[in-house]
Amino acid sequence: MEIRSDWGVSFCQIGDFEHIDMMTGLRNQIAFFEDVKRIIARKQKSTITLIGIRKLAEINEIHGYSFGNSTLQHVGEYLNEVASEVGYVYHIDGSKFAIISGSLDTERILEYYELLRRHFRHDFTIDNQRLVLDFNAATLYLHSFDVDEKTIYSCLNYSYSESKVRHQGDMVIFSNSASDDNRFRLERLHAIRDAIVDGCKGFYLLFQPIMNAKTEKFVGAESLLRWRNDKYGSVPPDEFIGPLERDPLFPELGKWILKQSLYAAKEMITVCPDFIINVNLSYVQLEKADFADTVLDIVKEVGFPEGHLCLEITERCRLLDIGLLSRIIEKLHSHGILFALDDFGTGFSAIDIIKKLSFDTIKIDRGFISNIEKDDKERQLVGHFAGIAGTFGAKVCVEGVESNGMRDILQHFNVNSFQGYLYSKPVPIYTMMDLLDEETNDKFKVC
Repeated sequence: MEIRSDWGVSFCQIGDFEHIDMMTGLRNQIAFFEDVKRIIARKQKSTITLIGIRKLAEINEIHGYSFGNSTLQHVGEYLNEVASEVGYVYHIDGSKFAIISGSLDTERILEYYELLRRHFRHDFTIDNQRLVLDFNAATLYLHSFDVDEKTIYSCLNYSYSESKVRHQGDMVIFSNSASDDNRFRLERLHAIRDAIVDGCKGFYLLFQPIMNAKTEKFVGAESLLRWRNDKYGSVPPDEFIGPLERDPLFPELGKWILKQSLYAAKEMITVCPDFIINVNLSYVQLEKADFADTVLDIVKEVGFPEGHLCLEITERCRLLDIGLLSRIIEKLHSHGILFALDDFGTGFSAIDIIKKLSFDTIKIDRGFISNIEKDDKERQLVGHFAGIAGTFGAKVCVEGVESNGMRDILQHFNVNSFQGYLYSKPVPIYTMMDLLDEETNDKFKVC
C-alpha cells in the first residue's frame, strides 16, 4: 500500500522497512530526505518542521534507555495523532522528529507546537513514573526549489540550534523576513554547499592584525573566512556559518580554513619570526573524535611550527562535554599549540569555562568597549575581565579597538594585545605582507 500526501507527493510504502524507524513505527531519516527531494523535484510548496525533546540524554541517564525509548514512542504517537490529517511525521535521529505538511502555514505550525508543549509540560506517566517534557523546534516554509534536501536540513538544524541555545525552546522560523529574502538565503546557501563540494571554490581568507598593546608592534593576525561568486558577491561568514555548522560538509571546510591559514602564516613568519596565526573553530569541529589528530596532520603536512598556531573557540563550546574539550586542549597543548577563548563575557558560563579549561588567551568582545571613552562601567568591566584572566594565567586580547582614545584607556589595564580598525580592517595576504614590510611606519613596526 502506497501512502500519498494530500498535496500529491508519493511517500514510502508500508512494509518498506528501509524507510521505517523500528522504535516508533514512523518514517525514518532515509524516508525524510527522499520525501523532501521529491517535494523539491515536483515544486510542491510545503512547511517542514523539526522538533526535538530537550534533555533526552538526562532522561536516559536518570531513568535508563528503555524509559527514554518509551518517551520517544509516546511523543511520536502524539505527533502522529495530531499531524496525521495535515502531514507526515518522521523520527529523524535521537531526540528529533520532523513533520512535512502541504497545508499548514507557519502560524498554524506554531499553534500545533504550543499544543504539544502544553500537553507534555503537565505531568504524565510512563512506566508508572511521572515526567515533564519540553522541546526545541524550528520550521521552514519551502517555496524555493533551487536547493537540495541537505541544504533544507542544514537550515532547519541551524534554526533548531537557535531554539535550543537562545530561545529556551520557542520555535524558530528560518527567516522571518519577506519570502523573497528567504528564497534568496536558501538558494545562496545551496550555492555555498556546492562550492564546498567543488573544492571550496570561491572561499578566501582575510587577515586582521593583532598588535602588542604596549609597543603596538605586530604579534599576529586572525584569519577570517569569506565567500564570493559572481551572482552573490562577497558574503561574510555570519550569513552562512550558522546554517552550515551541522552540515556533513562543514568539517571539510574547516580543514580548508586551517590549511590555507597555515600556508599564509608561513609567509608572514619569514618577516615576523614571532608571528602567531589565530584560526577560528566551530564547536561542531571539536565534536569529532579525531579532531586533534586532524589538526596535527595538517600542521605536519604544511610544515608549520606548532607554537605559532592559536585555535580560537567561543563560549558556545559549553554545549560540548567539558571532559572532551579538556582532552583536546591538553593533547594539542603538548605539541605547543595555543588556545584562545573568543568573545569572552558574552555567554552565561564564561567563568566556569575558564576554570575548567586551560586557555592561553582570553579575547574580550568588542561589545564591552564600544563606549569605554565615556562609560566608567565599561572600564571597570575590562579591569575585572583582565583580573580574571590573570588569575588563570591567561593573556588578554581586546577586540574592536577603533580609536586612539580607546587605545589610551585600555593601555592602563593589564591587557596584552589589541585588535581592531584602529590598526587595520581585515585584509588579503598580500596587504598583510606589505604591512609587515613597512618597517619605517611607527605603528606597524615588525615584531
